[in-house]
Order: sequence, then structure tokens, then C-alpha cells
Amino acid sequence: ASWITDGSRILRIEQEQASEAVATFLSSRPNAGVVRFDGFDGVGKTTIGRQVAARIGAQFIDSDDYANAYDDPPGYVECLRLDELRQEIEDAIARGAVVLAGVCSAELWPGPSVSIYIKRMSFSTPEWPIWFKEFQFDDPLPLIQPHRSIMQYHLTHRPHDIADLVLELPDLGQTLEGTIPR
Repeated sequence: ASWITDGSRILRIEQEQASEAVATFLSSRPNAGVVRFDGFDGVGKTTIGRQVAARIGAQFIDSDDYANAYDDPPGYVECLRLDELRQEIEDAIARGAVVLAGVCSAELWPGPSVSIYIKRMSFSTPEWPIWFKEFQFDDPLPLIQPHRSIMQYHLTHRPHDIADLVLELPDLGQTLEGTIPR
């Protein structure tokens, strides 16, 4: 793994090494309380969050477990039973550390926390990795929810810029060198 410093903490790493690296990072923050994993859908928040929770002895909470199903969904946060989710977080804090995985996590838990942001990167050209090929900040917002609200959250809160730790993971099927593992 290589640490890159550009004003924030960025760790470019293979997914298999991510939970150990995050646990090591958190060891310098023994009273973290709530550890929030944020990022777009499908980047590995739940998988890595569960692994980290097991490593540090924390309770794992996935915000998707609090989502209501809709035929025509509103924004992501509006889909959630937010009061119930926040109460679960508060109850878990009383018992010890908590790992929360969810898009828009700063809106889900605005209290004190350590923020971990996960990016999926294309390393087809390793010296010029591309972040989340399907998303560009100058693209118009999608019309369909909850994707519109998730993109708006990224534009407004910029969680990738303010996170305590940013994990840059290779896109599925790639390695940091841009090759497909065999």
C-alpha cells in the first residue's frame, strides 16, 4: 500500500488489504465512537465496514437495513427510517464503538465520527487513475431518485474531500497495476 499526501489522507490499496489498513488507521483514534463509511453505491462500504467492525470489536450498522421500499423512491435519506437508525446508533455508542456504512453518511449521523470514504478507481493507466468512470462532477444531476440525491450529496458535502481517510480501491476485476488478476 502506498500513502499519498495531498492535503488529505489517501490510501491506494487492494480491497483485500483495506480492513486491516483501516483498523491500523483507527488504532491512532482509540475513542473514535462512530466510524462512518461513505461512498457511492457498490464501492464496498458494507463489505469493508463489516470486516473493520469485526477487527475492532465494534457493532456494525448498515443504513440500507433501514430503507423503505418504494415504487417511485424519494431521495436516499428520505427513504430511510432515520429516527430508528439514529436511535440504533445512539444505543450502540452506549455499548462501545460503532461502524456505520451508508451513502450520505454525514446526513445519517451528523454527530462526532471518523469518516472513511471509499472510491473505486480504474487503473487501466496506473499513473493516471480515473475515479468512478460513470460519474463526473460537471454532469447534470440524474433525474431518477435515489441517484439524484446521492449525487447532490456529493456535490454539496464533498465527502471525498473532507474524509479523515480516503481509500482508493481498484475497480472490480482490476489491480492497482491496472491488470486483471488471473
